[in-house]
Amino acid sequence: MCGIAGWFGAPPDPEILAKMTAAVAHRGPDDTGTASFGEFSLGHRRLAIIDPSPRGRQPLAYGPLRVVFNGELYNYRALRDALPADDGLSPLVTGTDTEVLLAVVARHGVSGLLERADGMFAFALVDTTSKRAWLARDRAGEKPLYYAVLGRRLLFGSELTALLAHPDLPRALDPAALRRFLLHDFVPSPRTVLSHVRKLEPGSVLEWHDGNVSVRRWAHPEPAVPALRSDEAPAALWRAISDAVESRLVSDVPLGFFLSGGLDSTAVVAAAAERRAASSLDTFTVGFDDPSFDESTHADAVARHLGTRHHAVRLDEGRALALVPTLGAVLDEPHADASILPTLLLSEFTRQHVTVALSGDGGDELLLGYPTFAAHAVAKAAEKVPDPLRRGLLAPLVNLLPASEKNWSVDYQLRRFLDGMDYGRFERHVVWIGGTSPRDHRQLFEPAFYAASETAPLFDDVDSALRGTEGQSDLDRLGHLYTRLYLADGVLQKVDRASMRYGLESRAPLLARGVLSVAARIAAGDKLGGSPLKPITKAVLRRALAGKVPREILERPKKGFGVPLTRWLKGPLKPVMRDVFDAVAIRSQAIFKAEVIEKFIAEHDAGYRDHRKTLWALLVFQLWARQHGYS
Repeated sequence: MCGIAGWFGAPPDPEILAKMTAAVAHRGPDDTGTASFGEFSLGHRRLAIIDPSPRGRQPLAYGPLRVVFNGELYNYRALRDALPADDGLSPLVTGTDTEVLLAVVARHGVSGLLERADGMFAFALVDTTSKRAWLARDRAGEKPLYYAVLGRRLLFGSELTALLAHPDLPRALDPAALRRFLLHDFVPSPRTVLSHVRKLEPGSVLEWHDGNVSVRRWAHPEPAVPALRSDEAPAALWRAISDAVESRLVSDVPLGFFLSGGLDSTAVVAAAAERRAASSLDTFTVGFDDPSFDESTHADAVARHLGTRHHAVRLDEGRALALVPTLGAVLDEPHADASILPTLLLSEFTRQHVTVALSGDGGDELLLGYPTFAAHAVAKAAEKVPDPLRRGLLAPLVNLLPASEKNWSVDYQLRRFLDGMDYGRFERHVVWIGGTSPRDHRQLFEPAFYAASETAPLFDDVDSALRGTEGQSDLDRLGHLYTRLYLADGVLQKVDRASMRYGLESRAPLLARGVLSVAARIAAGDKLGGSPLKPITKAVLRRALAGKVPREILERPKKGFGVPLTRWLKGPLKPVMRDVFDAVAIRSQAIFKAEVIEKFIAEHDAGYRDHRKTLWALLVFQLWARQHGYS
């Protein structure tokens, strides 16, 4: 896990390259390296995991190839063993997976590497002979990669801050992206918050040659055939998870596990305990004082059952709130998932003991674990209710309910559900799990900025994510939608920024290609069982874990990793809000209406409306804007 930066198509400039590389120094605290090769300049910050010796310093060379690499190739040993020994190419001289990457490219090309790779990665690769260069990103989107095309030049970096360090980067905000930030809580790729910068999409590769740029998808959804029978699906899924965990235990530095007490992280730790002595496994969790948000007792139960070395830290409210003003520096672009606060605390705590942590990310999307999947069937039935009745009677009745401060409260779920019913069967899911309802956008934005945001349909990201899934069932298509949008651009980027802030590598075994392949072949009915009003989410995983973990873990509903935002915004966060929502400063930006923000704060304080999502998103944006010179 590392940080990369640089450019293609411009003369060397060591000072600028050093600044771009320094912008991602937190991602690689162990070493730094920069080099230029004609019109190609590469910078690297290293977090040494595999062969941490100086031999692994990057940029790394192999024949005419040069690379800076962020991530891991988990099957690098198998790829290395498959290399022919008598083809006349250079022998390997390091123990790194990065050198294996170069050796595979030398023999099979970039496409050949991507076809063979099982890993998480973002890399920049240069062929100094052909004068061609590539950027590539892993299929699930675990590792980030930004780029900007400026004439014939291309700038790139692991985070947006690396590109912002280049003096020639245009810094104009993208109104369409900012509106999508409010909708999703993040900016979906390929857009970024800046008009001239793009994120390389998951499973994509970019090729640069002589100033010309082309981008293509190299990874596509796994085929759903041959379908797995219900009786064979749990065992097949468990084998895939177990193999994925085994491959992700390879490390030359200390390794541990995030353990929330939910099904997904429990499955990862249980699989590891079948391959290693449980007493040698370090597990880490974060607890909350508020019982409606706390899962630490369940994590403790799993750890005791399996026999791991368990480490727990409490989310002290004062410490969590102290992190809020720092988010502008932590986030390279606005990201409004408030669970980044406990994720930051957990990452900092975990890094005190280990350098690598395995997580359960991906299970909810692949195996239909969110309650919104069950709500899909309820919504189809609710569509039969005439709009005038739903909008004129049901919505006002729900709005009479006081806004609860509890996590995922009934009133919150009902309001979200009714908000989503104004949209199509896929678009409503974005409203359910996202941020600010589109109905509030026009009143929040200044008219000129709002008009500039309407350059493309608001839900075009949904259409893009669903492309190629036509003909599948709604639930299967929703699995793709959540994986491509909410997981890739939301959850994974949150975890990446939080963990890499402390130089901690996070690995997600449930996103291994073998798991993706098996999950695609499991029928939706085996993933989501029960009835719409009493669903059994991730049913196939519960069956796979039967007998391996305590029964109460298998039977408990999903809780989510949240913080008491509703209460914080009414009290302890008021000083920060008064500071960043200063009316004069807001008006000078000419983006949001200061009086509407004030109205939302008043409604939230009174318990009339729960504006936690909107107020938090606006707070995060203003902290980011202040950090990067946009306020």
